[in-house]
Amino acid sequence: MSEPIKIAVIIEGGLVQSVLSAGVPVEYVVIDYDTEGADDADLLDVPQDGGGTVRAFAHRRDAEIDGPFVLAAWDAARDLA
Repeated sequence: MSEPIKIAVIIEGGLVQSVLSAGVPVEYVVIDYDTEGADDADLLDVPQDGGGTVRAFAHRRDAEIDGPFVLAAWDAARDLA
């Protein structure tokens, strides 16, 4: 089996409902920069492209594999890009 694809889902003030994979293993981390009301123990320093870090809430998960749904969603959204 190949190494899982690793992705980061970045949100600020939103809510990720789920992350689905089209039949390949995917590990992902959700990074939320909206830290209002968060316990400092739940925050970490996330490296930034331009250097330095920003405090954010993050958690790591494995994507649920649901190939048919993911492929159908991609087909339906193909004209959005």
